[in-house]
Amino acid sequence: MIAARELPRAGRRAAARMFGDAFVDDPGWIDTGPDSRRRRWQFARRVCGGEIRAAPRVGGRVLATFDDGVPSAVIVWYPPEVRASLRLLAAVAPGAVLAGPAVVRRGLLSQGVLDAGHPVEPHVFVSLLAVDPRFQRGGRGRALLNAAIAAAVRLNVATYLDTANPDNLPYYRSFGFALTGEARLPRGAPLWYLLRAP
Repeated sequence: MIAARELPRAGRRAAARMFGDAFVDDPGWIDTGPDSRRRRWQFARRVCGGEIRAAPRVGGRVLATFDDGVPSAVIVWYPPEVRASLRLLAAVAPGAVLAGPAVVRRGLLSQGVLDAGHPVEPHVFVSLLAVDPRFQRGGRGRALLNAAIAAAVRLNVATYLDTANPDNLPYYRSFGFALTGEARLPRGAPLWYLLRAP
């Protein structure tokens, strides 16, 4: 059985690199981030690294699976009472700023598109979920997403997430998520909103 546990401070740097590896070729990150693959990897690493540092301070949860003591998959989710905060924005902003003004502009536009999909009813929000490409399809992401869903079930609320990767849609549907809408990111990539009823 794959265990999901809190990501310790010592694992944050490795987790941020893992997010870079997992997201560098993701359609949503391609749409918003720099055109250079190397700079996009740095952008994803910095933005996700900022969020995994800040999430616990604002009430979010950061869980991980580990292989040989290194994070192999990470999820960041927020309970219903947690909303976007200046502290969270300040933690992720440097990653966009360092990528340049065009990325900052696209990032702000993307954030508006992301925010528009949230349901009005209370929900657990899965903000980030990634598996190290070397360990994908091994059950690690499933263990982490099940942990977030279990928290939503305990609270009797829905679970919400979004994705710009069409390959993820059948995966999320296998957990009971249903498509609630679709939008476009700044450079045209589709973004899907998905909700799992309580």
